[in-house]
Amino acid sequence: MDPYSSTIFEDGQGRIFDPEEKSVATAVTTNGSTLTLGAAEIGTSSTVLPRNFWVRASEGTVLIDPVNWTNSVAAGKQWIAKTASAPQSLSYTVGDLGTNGEYTVLKEGLPLQTVLSDSTGKINFTDWIGTTDEVLYSVEPNFTNTWLVSVEKLGDELAVSWTGGSLQRATRLSPPNWQDLPVTNGQSRANVKTTEPMEFFRTAAVVGLDPRKAPGANFELTHWKLTLPDASASEISPAQLTAGSTNSYFATGADGAMTFSCPVTGGTTMGSSYPRSELRELVDPRNDNVNWTGYGTHVLNAQCRVKEVPSSKKLIIGQIHAFSGNAYPLVKLQFNNGLMEALVKESPSSPADTTLTFANVGLSNLISYQLKMVDGLLSVTVNGTTQSVNVFQTDPAWTNQTFYFKAGNYCQDNSGATNEGAVVSFYQLNVEHGSARSPLGKATVEPKPLHLQSCFGYLR
Repeated sequence: MDPYSSTIFEDGQGRIFDPEEKSVATAVTTNGSTLTLGAAEIGTSSTVLPRNFWVRASEGTVLIDPVNWTNSVAAGKQWIAKTASAPQSLSYTVGDLGTNGEYTVLKEGLPLQTVLSDSTGKINFTDWIGTTDEVLYSVEPNFTNTWLVSVEKLGDELAVSWTGGSLQRATRLSPPNWQDLPVTNGQSRANVKTTEPMEFFRTAAVVGLDPRKAPGANFELTHWKLTLPDASASEISPAQLTAGSTNSYFATGADGAMTFSCPVTGGTTMGSSYPRSELRELVDPRNDNVNWTGYGTHVLNAQCRVKEVPSSKKLIIGQIHAFSGNAYPLVKLQFNNGLMEALVKESPSSPADTTLTFANVGLSNLISYQLKMVDGLLSVTVNGTTQSVNVFQTDPAWTNQTFYFKAGNYCQDNSGATNEGAVVSFYQLNVEHGSARSPLGKATVEPKPLHLQSCFGYLR
């Protein structure tokens, strides 16, 4: 190359080029990548290697410099990213790794997330850069068996990252009120608003459910009874559930999930025309009459997948149900042909519903949901999206009601062949009560045991 010439390498997919002269970066835009070499950078000649490394920018220009890269699958990969404007989202594809192996992505030396390589030795991940300074990334094989949590400030939010397990959040530690943080798409990162005064985070091992065990051995069912869709709509007591009771409507799936099956031709309970295989919360396992008021804090968190639907395409996977008077359900969380919707009762004396619509989740995809009542404020969260209504304000008569949670498979269809029905698999169910005006118990259903791995708190 003469002193007045330059050579340009381009790739529409954002491939990163690595010249033998270090500190010469590839520019990445939304249109791909470009490496420009002139005499000032390389003198008269250079060897340039196209790495098995691709980067895509959401906007603007980002400079990527692979500072440490070999083709050895056992060696780590390291690069520097520098963006012209922040915050900036970058999507990475990193190759030259071992196949089907576990790797840890680090950012400025702190674990960002743990990912599995595919059958071609590649990993994919996305991250936000919140600074225009240089940011050092690396990918390391088998970094650690200890799960860690790290925090990065991005504008008015905090990005919480973890390397494995389940991220849990609490607003107090005495007594603790740990709740799983809803996460979608298998990400190991969540953005947290900085408007609350204090929160604590920890990672906890989610112990795999054992497909060889009954639901009562995988889950703690001491505060639930089960209604079956058999001819007489039989009930299974908490004692029977914890002793390992199973049947054709309630069993453990091949993945260890607590699986509820309900045929459209099943028996129904009094006051309902639809069959169900559904858990009913019992604050006192010996007494259906002991329930909770709308005062205080009452939370149900769950994760499930709808595996099969009837011809109506509808079923209920969670409820807050009133106990006295007309005993209407306050809210029913309904799967409607893939769309999630919450049917909220406007008044305890009226059958009319207000429908809160959420995103389409589709069949067999993970649904993380929460039903929450705090002093009359009803909140429904589905895969991270929350909608709320104060039912004490819509009708003060709700203040005189008591309630209980329900979860499972309430099939919204009652006609068809005997092999038609709905199937729902639950992977987590957790209930918490506090500071209420009526006798309370605590019902917790979660894979057991749950081990603390890492915990930190911060004051905003």
